[in-house]
Amino acid sequence: MQQNVPPPGTPAPPGYELRTDPNTNAYYYVNQATGQSQWTYPVTQQPYPAQGMPPQGAPATATPYQQPNAPPQQMVDPNAQNAGGMISNDPLSGMFNNVKNAQWMPTPQGVECSVPGLEKLTVVNKLIVKQDLSVIEAVSQGCCEFNNKYRLFNENGQLVYQVIEESDVLCRCCCNPNHKLNLEVKDEYDRKVMDIYRPFKVPRCCPVCLPCCQQQATIATGGYDNDLKVKGMLWQPCCGGFFTPKLELYEGTTVDADGGVEDKGTLNGIVTGPTCCIGGICCDSEFRLTGEDTDAAPWATITKEGAKDFTSLAKELLTDADNFTMEFTEGTSVEQKANALAANMLLDFMFFEDEGSFECGVTDKGNPECSIKCFDFYCCGCLVPCTCSCGGDPPEEDEDGGDYEDGGGDYAEEPVDEEPPADPEEPEEDFDGGDEM
Repeated sequence: MQQNVPPPGTPAPPGYELRTDPNTNAYYYVNQATGQSQWTYPVTQQPYPAQGMPPQGAPATATPYQQPNAPPQQMVDPNAQNAGGMISNDPLSGMFNNVKNAQWMPTPQGVECSVPGLEKLTVVNKLIVKQDLSVIEAVSQGCCEFNNKYRLFNENGQLVYQVIEESDVLCRCCCNPNHKLNLEVKDEYDRKVMDIYRPFKVPRCCPVCLPCCQQQATIATGGYDNDLKVKGMLWQPCCGGFFTPKLELYEGTTVDADGGVEDKGTLNGIVTGPTCCIGGICCDSEFRLTGEDTDAAPWATITKEGAKDFTSLAKELLTDADNFTMEFTEGTSVEQKANALAANMLLDFMFFEDEGSFECGVTDKGNPECSIKCFDFYCCGCLVPCTCSCGGDPPEEDEDGGDYEDGGGDYAEEPVDEEPPADPEEPEEDFDGGDEM
């Protein structure tokens, strides 16, 4: 239904100022909060109008009217949100990753949210995180590494947010999973509502005790796109929790112009994982988010799901695409839910971003060899894969076809022929053949 628009020159409503263009003597209105100007009367209850060019002769500051943080009119296709840069968005994997009849969860309107842009988290108590798989990445055994992409669904199967990795292709292919990256959380209008930044880290040594090896990520929230500000961070403590993975959550983090951390802020949470054994083909791995008392009831849990059927088993064996479930207790704040989402992303790169659990190749001698990773043993921030293998090089053989004991077979020692004992020497006789008197 078309709304009645007041004629030009009508006194401005609260929050706006009526002005006259000195060139045309035409009236226009200025939003006192944003400084934006428009020719038409600002009807605050009108739907967000389509963007367009200002009329000819408009003041230099005049722009089409748009309410603060107003979303565009058209939602983006859930299957079309992609990362930028070279070697991104594996073209062969679209048929596997496209979500049929995908529907966006609409952003709640009129709700109180302490973190602008994350209004959906005010009504969500469970998130299912599904990572897109990459066919080319799986076939190349990780030699061609594509950017990661995750889809976050609510309990009703609606798409809540998408998380898209932005990283340098060379660093990603050569240094994965320790490369520098940004993870952009985007809504149905393709607006970035949260940004997670992880700097490059030196591959882990045992124990993890140097800042260049300790994992970290800053968390920027509080608006859209360029309005995001770093509010907190995740930090891996020295030795990483020893036999139990551990991450620390901080609030009030400050960074410099290059994104480097100046002050971690105040500790306000701990992430702890399973003791010693992480992952497993068919096993779930649970991470608990609590306050400083890790024995207290968690306010959120993150579960890395193991294989549940043949399809998920093949995905687990052949690719590094993972599925997670995040569950929040009643009363969990939006800030805590945002921190849990950031922790989920960092945990994936720390523990589950290696190649698939099944590997097949050839030895230096050209013999086929296959292995399956059963789980990872965790110690002081480092992972030691525990695998089962078959094939490989056969035991070495000697020239006669026997197996050497040192090579894994039996070595039969050849018998040595012994020389017969020499005949005893007879006593010498004197020259005349008689006995000496």
